[in-house]
Amino acid sequence: SLPSPPPAPPAPTAKWNWPTNTSKNLEARAKIRAGELKISENMDRAKEQFLEHIATLFNSRRYYHVIMAADFYRRIFEEGEYPVSVAQQVNAALEANREVANAVAVFRYKTEKNEIVSASARLQEAFQTNEFHTQLLMLERPLKEKVAQLNSKLNRVQNLVEARDFNNLEKILAEMKGVYADFDATKPLALVNSIKLESQLRLGKAKLMAQQGNLNQAMEEFQAAAEAWPSNPDVLTAAGTFFNSQDFVNQSMSDFDRMFSEENFRGIYEKQYAIAPAIKGDATREIQFKSVLERVKKAEMASEKANLLMLNGDVFGAWETIELAAEDWPEDKKLNKMRAELAGRGADFVSAINKARDAEAKKEYGYSLSWYVNAQRSYPASQIANNAIKRISSSVLQSSPAGS
Repeated sequence: SLPSPPPAPPAPTAKWNWPTNTSKNLEARAKIRAGELKISENMDRAKEQFLEHIATLFNSRRYYHVIMAADFYRRIFEEGEYPVSVAQQVNAALEANREVANAVAVFRYKTEKNEIVSASARLQEAFQTNEFHTQLLMLERPLKEKVAQLNSKLNRVQNLVEARDFNNLEKILAEMKGVYADFDATKPLALVNSIKLESQLRLGKAKLMAQQGNLNQAMEEFQAAAEAWPSNPDVLTAAGTFFNSQDFVNQSMSDFDRMFSEENFRGIYEKQYAIAPAIKGDATREIQFKSVLERVKKAEMASEKANLLMLNGDVFGAWETIELAAEDWPEDKKLNKMRAELAGRGADFVSAINKARDAEAKKEYGYSLSWYVNAQRSYPASQIANNAIKRISSSVLQSSPAGS
């Protein structure tokens, strides 16, 4: 008989994959949740950055941009209302724009009535509120030129007051009063009259002291009268009357010779009204006296110009003005003191000029030129840098071989 076939292998049993499928589902859900959290974090970060951008626009007074950016924020992030900070900024921006529009309207009205002084004040208020306002940017040039002319004359008035040139000051005040309907010259004229009166009173007191033989006090009062009103026509007349005593003449000439030998030029300048009559007729001393006055006057003019530039925030220009004046009078203590103070406030510009000068002295023209260019970038109006660049460039081109 045939052998019986071997038994069939058992059928494979089905495997149940429930635990594996469950872990995959949990992992997918965790990834989805992590993605949602990341999206939420990115959205919060985007909102925060957008709010910071709106705040930057507000702080830079770009109020139209603030309003537009706020509307973008609400639409992009699908928010029905502005955040509290944005709402405050939008309201402030709208109010500022309304103030500028009203100020410009008043400016136009005042200009038509030739009330340029008050019109200028309103225009300045509008500019300080929002210089980027469309009505300011589109303002006609002839209207702005009227304000510029007024400011130019006011600056001249200020310079004349500081120089105590009251004769020219009265002329320009009368001119402005005739041109501008709302110009009030009461205060400046009152200042002029009070200073003139003070000068005349001190001059009278000086004459009285001189008649009594008290020349020292007479000189003090005379000096005070001259300082109060330098262009007082009675000053020179008085100098020729009560400073003609022989003792005073000899003393003044001795003081002049001593201070000139000591190079005390400011001392001579301070006593010029006493020295001038004493040395009259002495050609040598007159030439020396004239050179001293010119030197000190140039230094004083440079100091006044530097102070005005400082008031306008031009530190570099102020230092350069004193630096150029010091080249003519390097021993003057006042100029050197101002130059040192200004050098500290404009250190980068001054350092570039000094390095350029040192390199030029060593004939390192390329290195010098690069530092002059750096100084020019810091202060494009620099006379020292611009002249040096032209000088060195011309020298280098002339010394270069033909065709190189």
